[in-house]
Amino acid sequence: MVRESKRFPLSSKQLELVEDINTFLDARGVGEVVGQLSDPAKYSLLGSGKRVRSSLSLAVSDCFSIPRSKILPFAAAVELIHAASLIHDDLPCLDNDDLRRGKPSCHKAFGEGYAVIAGDYLLGRAFSLVVRSEDITAEEKSNLVQLLAFATEMLCEGQVLDINAQYTSLDSQSKKLSSIELRNELIRRHSKKTGALIEASVVAPLYLISCIEREKYMPLLSDYGKKIGLLFQVVDDILDQTASVEEMGKLGKSDTRLGIYTYVSVLGLEGAIEMAHDLADEARCVVTRIGIEEADLLDGFIDLVVQRI
Repeated sequence: MVRESKRFPLSSKQLELVEDINTFLDARGVGEVVGQLSDPAKYSLLGSGKRVRSSLSLAVSDCFSIPRSKILPFAAAVELIHAASLIHDDLPCLDNDDLRRGKPSCHKAFGEGYAVIAGDYLLGRAFSLVVRSEDITAEEKSNLVQLLAFATEMLCEGQVLDINAQYTSLDSQSKKLSSIELRNELIRRHSKKTGALIEASVVAPLYLISCIEREKYMPLLSDYGKKIGLLFQVVDDILDQTASVEEMGKLGKSDTRLGIYTYVSVLGLEGAIEMAHDLADEARCVVTRIGIEEADLLDGFIDLVVQRI
């Protein structure tokens, strides 16, 4: 059963997508491994979770009438990589967060050693799901694995930029850079840490259709993926400052605690909210340009993210 959040209400269609993803993850997400490994992996992967990234993959697949059995292994793989990144993100050596999705972080529940290994396992398992899929060709597998690998590399690069930001105060940066330059630096960081995996989720189904269609829709869907990925991060920064622990499922003001500058600290709360609405409008324009009736669901994901604020 999908648990809805006050700040993340899902439409019936979105609920259907999440149900399909959760069913697949329950059956094949973790696989047959020893309990000391499967328990922390399942704890972090299954149950609660918005499944935005994987739902986007299924939604785009529906736009092109791609059978869900062909995209589900990739969509699930994205969730495994995302879960792994959250496990590692929460560790004391990185963000040092004790709560995730309303419960103790993996390392608080199982210990740091098991958390590190569970995250590593989920990363490997993600690629295995795609490679072992029986519903796509060898060429399609190769393309999807390359897409996953690139997004994972970008995620790691973005995390490095995040670590570096902990050692660079906003005061010192503002003396060297204008607010526009600081904003662009944030976009560069988050297009990797958050945006790359979201963009990959959006464009992945294009590797399961004809080359002609792929070339036609790749620029548009890539642009949509970039915009909604950035929108997701800006909204997250806003909620980090304004939402309660119960609403967020984790401790707020984590970036402030770590001394990392955000869209809110650079632009102010109203400026960050304005940026979020501008990004939402730009993403809606891209959906209109896609020109497929079924793409209306992509509009729904924009609303889903922006209405949280």
